[in-house]
Amino acid sequence: MRKNLLTILSGLLFCSVSFAVPKYWVGPINGNWNNAANWSLTANGPGSAGVPASTDSVIFAGSPVVNMDVSPTIMALTVGGTLVASNTVFYTSQNVVLTILKNFSLPENSSLTDSTAGSVAFNVVFSGANASNALVYGTWIFTGNTVLVNPLTQGAFFTVEPGAEVAVGNDEFINAALIFRSNSGVVSSASATLGFSRNARCIFDNVSRVYVPDASWERAALQYNATVNFYPGANLIINGNVSKIVHLASTPAYGNVTFNLSTLAQDLNVDFPNGTLVGGDLQINSTNNKTVVLMANTAPSTSLLVRYAELNLSGGDFKISGANTKVAVSKPPAGSPAIDFVFTVYGTVKQNGGNLSLQDNDLTTGSVFMDLKGSINQTGGSFFTNSAAVGPINKFVVNLSGPLYFKGPGGLQNFGQTLTLSSAAIE
Repeated sequence: MRKNLLTILSGLLFCSVSFAVPKYWVGPINGNWNNAANWSLTANGPGSAGVPASTDSVIFAGSPVVNMDVSPTIMALTVGGTLVASNTVFYTSQNVVLTILKNFSLPENSSLTDSTAGSVAFNVVFSGANASNALVYGTWIFTGNTVLVNPLTQGAFFTVEPGAEVAVGNDEFINAALIFRSNSGVVSSASATLGFSRNARCIFDNVSRVYVPDASWERAALQYNATVNFYPGANLIINGNVSKIVHLASTPAYGNVTFNLSTLAQDLNVDFPNGTLVGGDLQINSTNNKTVVLMANTAPSTSLLVRYAELNLSGGDFKISGANTKVAVSKPPAGSPAIDFVFTVYGTVKQNGGNLSLQDNDLTTGSVFMDLKGSINQTGGSFFTNSAAVGPINKFVVNLSGPLYFKGPGGLQNFGQTLTLSSAAIE
């Protein structure tokens, strides 16, 4: 009886899925989507099956390059498969919206590139009314070959409507990535609609203005019986020459955050919003002798109610690497009220070069409170607690036992009345 019931349920599931008619791309390189001859009802079969409609499931294999010359609505989209990889490219020189009503599948062995030519918008919309669901286990790339007039509304991007969901990676597929390159657009999402699993990556490569999407980022630990096994969190990676970073979540909670800025051309304010949580490692590599400031305009300059801005590194280490790396915890805007910046680190501060300072602005009356609950291992570079000239008394507090290793050539500088130790020792 149980076997018969399972057979009936499987049949019902098949019937519900089979309403979507499969359409396979068989067109030439640079073929048009809106051409009936470029579609087949079977893989590698004859064309002329008709342009996909809202009841069709669209499937790509191989390495097709498709001109998006229309704004289609389809039931489902699959790029590649378990045994058949695909490196598919969609490009357009006109404003296009690709609406997916139900499912999007991008397997681990495949990639999809959405590209624009000109200041146009290429938006992939996941329908909330139809509870669209996307599983991104491969690599989804967004790029363009023209500087955008309005990067907030143009370029290649996607929109996750309320009620839809996009999942990047899972515990099994660890190579999943969203990659945003020059002239890409801005994702429209929320933490309830876009999620990055452990080891999944959100990468910005040489994007001048980085808009970090509002999403949920895996950052927790698994506990088996009495043993806690920490696993890697999701990864936000920002590479190259960046001029501005915008966090689309009002109070983001990230996994690991890494900056690789060897071509940075100007000082960079990361502008972590007040209350930001980094649940994994915060790592800053070479900054090309420019200063990366973690917290700057996090509080309104006219506010008398917001007395401090806070950044918490709760699950990993704070890593500074490279002789040309400069990092400041804060740089309050000139003329702002007395804002206290709090940077709490539960792991280890690891520095092998460069300069780490608590404050990078001598003209303000605010202070910086770096609350270290772990330890410091400094094998190179310098650590400044006070700003270079006049300014407030900054605070460096160690609340847990060290040891604290200051072995860099610059060592620990400019303390004054700023050091508080609780069962910690300096070497």
